[in-house]
Amino acid sequence: MGIVGFYKHATIFRQQQECYFEEGYYQSYSFMAKKEDCVLLPYKERHSQRKWYVPSSNKNNSSFGYGRSNIWYAGNTNNQDEISYVNRMIESVETYNGENWMDKEAQ
Repeated sequence: MGIVGFYKHATIFRQQQECYFEEGYYQSYSFMAKKEDCVLLPYKERHSQRKWYVPSSNKNNSSFGYGRSNIWYAGNTNNQDEISYVNRMIESVETYNGENWMDKEAQ
């Protein structure tokens, strides 16, 4: 499993929010950010590099990462592997200057 994108300067809501549109359509969301602060990684970037990989705590004897759900909260300050991983991810986000599919026209 891997990271598909990231937000900078996002507001994270404790409870899901809903936005209503015409004709009864609505969308639930948990994060809100300006478009220019969002990155959707291109498919090849997500899948061709281990850079955006998130380990599974169930496989490869990893002591952190995804468990049974598709979400993982970092926070074990006693696990040096986890601290190193989080620091690498922060650096990857801060230095990313590749293509952003948020700018791609919907097809």
